[in-house]
Amino acid sequence: MDEEEAIFVVGKALSELRNSGENLSSEKVLVGNSWVLPEELADEYDKHFPPGPRRVKQLTDKVFAYEMVDKWECRGQAVGLKIHHLDRSFDVLENAEIFRCDNSNYQSQISTSSCNRFDIIKGDRNRFIIDKLQETISISYAVFRVDGTTFCEEMPIAGRGPHGIDYVRTYFPFVPFDRFWKVWSGYVEFRKRQIAELRNLE
Repeated sequence: MDEEEAIFVVGKALSELRNSGENLSSEKVLVGNSWVLPEELADEYDKHFPPGPRRVKQLTDKVFAYEMVDKWECRGQAVGLKIHHLDRSFDVLENAEIFRCDNSNYQSQISTSSCNRFDIIKGDRNRFIIDKLQETISISYAVFRVDGTTFCEEMPIAGRGPHGIDYVRTYFPFVPFDRFWKVWSGYVEFRKRQIAELRNLE
């Protein structure tokens, strides 16, 4: 990607991210033959296409608690998580394979963003991002089965992303808890069809 293209592609994404109230990374990115800060790239884009008023970053003081759910009396297979907030519970990850049964240290794999709005769950295969304010969920890294012998590992890309949460970037939309698995299943089926088509190329 040359410098001009990077300004209008990467710079645009960074400008939109910054305009939504997120902090940009302090690590330089390669543009053409030069290393530049994300802030500089966003500034360069804004010179050509001035953004609208910046939105105030939304914060929350919510704290979610996570409880490992062992429904299957498993022998090595993964188990899900129950999410609790005050007197409410959310089962969006309860039937998902998040951690191995013997992972008694699973709490160390759940972190909170510096603004407290997001929880990052680094599972054995997938990495989920919980937006506690909006009560939505995204997925920033995933491993899923393509067929009987093949697995796919990828950073899922859908929607207008990226969304930046501290050191994590997710390119998948944040979806309400009760709709997430329907949206995610649709994405996986779409990727399976793409992969099958690519395998037919010779």
